[in-house]
Amino acid sequence: MPTRGNLTDAQWMRLRPFLPPVKPARGRPNKPHRRIINAILWVLRTGAPWRDLPRSYGPWSTVYSRFRRWRILGIWAAIIQCLRNLMHRQGLIDWSTHHIDGTVIRAHQDAAGARKAPGEDPESSRRRQKLGKSRGGLTTKSVIRVDALGHLISMVLLPGQRHDIMGFIDVMEKGAIQGVRGRPRLRPRRVVGDKGFSAKWTRAWLKERNVRQTIAKREDENRTGPFDREIYRSRNVVERTIGRYKQKFRRLATRYDKLGSSYESFWDIAAIYYAIK
Repeated sequence: MPTRGNLTDAQWMRLRPFLPPVKPARGRPNKPHRRIINAILWVLRTGAPWRDLPRSYGPWSTVYSRFRRWRILGIWAAIIQCLRNLMHRQGLIDWSTHHIDGTVIRAHQDAAGARKAPGEDPESSRRRQKLGKSRGGLTTKSVIRVDALGHLISMVLLPGQRHDIMGFIDVMEKGAIQGVRGRPRLRPRRVVGDKGFSAKWTRAWLKERNVRQTIAKREDENRTGPFDREIYRSRNVVERTIGRYKQKFRRLATRYDKLGSSYESFWDIAAIYYAIK
């Protein structure tokens, strides 16, 4: 079995408490979680088709079935949520400043043409795929929010031709993290973003929620007032986080998945990997 990129013993010990039982209440026991997750990480890291999975990981159909079943059940999203909750309780999430940015991902030609659900209209099907055509061809867009330490807090997927700002509210409303007690923590003290997120309504939205902002103004804006360039320079943390994810996991750098939910699950799995690293 290939070992490069597999979970280490230390990573496995951190991840195992958050996984479903190997033997469900009914039916046959599942194949070992560790081998299946290592196989999914191999696909995520290499960007290879499922059918090219090395035989040492077991049948590719078994691995894909587990990935798909856990996506439908929301297990991948639940695992990373539990890990973020734990990190918050340990004081590892920085709430002083969060950075937002959007990144365009080129979609492979195989990502197009997802089958419509029975009775589904074309517009609903397109929204489910979250693919669009831009100057770069068929693309999708991820709007990312990270804390000051580069931890991925939330991600929203958009069709490639949509502007980054269209994902602003969704990415800010996602990512609530539960501490030891009280209500979940959702909003940082400050948000930093580039001029793509500069608009009267985004600034007003943050002000209404008592969130300070350092967002660069557009050239066509007649806006005056203080602008902290030192804080704005720290925005490179989100750019470095996006670069790290794309370089480590080729399946994030190019989208091969027909469904937006499948591609989003790969982002969740990448975040899980870094949360237990």
